[in-house]
Amino acid sequence: MTDRQERALGRLLAIRDALSRGTVSPEWVVISVCTTLETYCSEMLEELIKNHLASADKFEAELITAQKSDLNKSWHSRLKWLSVGFSMQLDDSSHQDLLALIELRNAIAHNGHSFTSRQTARYEEFLRHRKVLESNFGVLFHGAAFKVGPTSGDMAIRLGRKIALDFLR
Repeated sequence: MTDRQERALGRLLAIRDALSRGTVSPEWVVISVCTTLETYCSEMLEELIKNHLASADKFEAELITAQKSDLNKSWHSRLKWLSVGFSMQLDDSSHQDLLALIELRNAIAHNGHSFTSRQTARYEEFLRHRKVLESNFGVLFHGAAFKVGPTSGDMAIRLGRKIALDFLR
């Protein structure tokens, strides 16, 4: 197990402890799990880029440097460049679950208990995420409005743990 995995798992354990003590809401857990994964995934991508730049030729180094801020700009770009540049991918189920959880985090952060108009404008994608959130995270929906269920926090932590163990290096 790498140091990064240990630190991520330690943070997830602290989140689980807070949830089990009842001192935090499941919404807080969703946000915290997503933030934890983002922190360590970004750290991993930065380290991989740094190591790659050490052996890159001048042209390649300039290209990477010019695009570096875009590589780590969003979950979609982060996952894309980890896959394209370093052959690192989540399994399909974890990838789908993570993207749905990120959308839930964004909805909580920007709109409280409803997906934003920007999120629902991409209707097919919204429906895919909604289905995943209902079946895998216990989120209850009424249109674009949602209620994070009592087991949603535990399910988010489980996904975070799986990604930390299987993906982070």
